[in-house]
Amino acid sequence: MPEPMNKKMHRTIRKRFIARGRVQRAGYRAFILAFADANNLKGYTRNLPDRTVEIVCEGPPGAIDAFLKSIDRKGDPQNPLSINVISITEAPPPPGGELKDFHIDYGRELTAIERESMDRDEMMVMGAGMLNINVDDVGTAVKDVGQKVDTLGQKIDGVGKDVQNVGSAVRDMHADMNTRFDHMAERYDLIATSLVKAIDRMDRNSKQTDKAIEQSRKEAAAANRELAKAVNFMIRKLSGRPSGNKPRNARK
Repeated sequence: MPEPMNKKMHRTIRKRFIARGRVQRAGYRAFILAFADANNLKGYTRNLPDRTVEIVCEGPPGAIDAFLKSIDRKGDPQNPLSINVISITEAPPPPGGELKDFHIDYGRELTAIERESMDRDEMMVMGAGMLNINVDDVGTAVKDVGQKVDTLGQKIDGVGKDVQNVGSAVRDMHADMNTRFDHMAERYDLIATSLVKAIDRMDRNSKQTDKAIEQSRKEAAAANRELAKAVNFMIRKLSGRPSGNKPRNARK
């Protein structure tokens, strides 16, 4: 028969693990103690002669799984103060016996004051390693911020160059428009002069033959058409509308 769900959730098991890596003289036992207390486990941890750390823990299976994930600390292999666990392997469980709490086994009987002092020292070693890691992280973050600031500065420089290019383009456009309007004004003057001459010629030669009169009328009409083109060109430029036909070359 399968176990009832509530009984399975509250059942207690005992496990033994061996942690290898930089786990001694790095505050790892205090690290283990903190997470064992957080998961309400009972047991102990101690250093072994082969520079590994033994962990004996007792509690619900789910709590032990969460505990193992928390203590699988991956630090900087090059930093002697950093806890760096290479592996945590399960070993045969120890013989039975009551476990009252979770504690660090220092290899000898200690008074309450001695245990408190040694636990404090172990926590200080762990804290020094964690502080060193945090300082490294802050240094990396500062470098990242510096790189982002440099990138932002480059973008601002690029925007400044774009603004300068736009300013140059506007100045060139103004100069080009001034040149075109000056040229257009000159054409207007020439056309107007031609028109006046044509009208004067018509007045002076009003008694000429029909052929001469017709020629004068043609010249006046041509001059009038040129004037209309010049006026339309000026209106398009002032209103910003594109020109349909390219203006004819005119003498400056």
